[in-house]
Amino acid sequence: MESTVHRYRGNQKSYPRRREIVSLSDLFWIILILIVLFGCSTTEEVARKQDSIESTKLVDLNIGTPSSEIAKKPHTFKYETVRSATSEQFMITKKENELRAPQRALKIDLSRKPVSKTLTIYFPLDSWELGPDQSRIIQRFISLNHPKEVDVTGYTCWFGSKKHNQWLALRRAREVASSLRKAGIKVRSVKGKGKCCYIDRKNPASNRRAEITVLL
Repeated sequence: MESTVHRYRGNQKSYPRRREIVSLSDLFWIILILIVLFGCSTTEEVARKQDSIESTKLVDLNIGTPSSEIAKKPHTFKYETVRSATSEQFMITKKENELRAPQRALKIDLSRKPVSKTLTIYFPLDSWELGPDQSRIIQRFISLNHPKEVDVTGYTCWFGSKKHNQWLALRRAREVASSLRKAGIKVRSVKGKGKCCYIDRKNPASNRRAEITVLL
């Protein structure tokens, strides 16, 4: 009986040890699982950061390169993204003349932008004839600008009828155009604008004019 009792007590003491061993084992596995999960998430985050840094560098290389340097190269590069199971990688493929066409279009648009200068010739009241001073002004303007084509428009003040002012404005434009043609300048258009387009309503003399617009 006594040995049986001791065995029973010995068996009673062994139960808590087994429970302690089981709990430590469970704790070990829980910690191991947490470490694995944390490591995977950290690796994925680092890979994403590296991919974002690499993509930023590639974009900077593409955009930050001066257009003059791009034009010198025989080809440009296009950057594509290839997604794998773990991270994103960049693959470089050659693309011929990708940036040259927009660059040529930009140059064409800038070249079509009109640039002009205007010379104003003033006339006395109800007059269309050019005097010596006005002729010298026209000749000096031609020698300084060397125009190839010009547009001439005549104007009047508000005195007189609408019909008369329209006729007078056209006569002034034709007189100036004739002087330009004698100097070898091509006159593209000759127009007269009577009672309109006043530049100063308080000073009638400033509206009795003809304007020479030079296309540069």
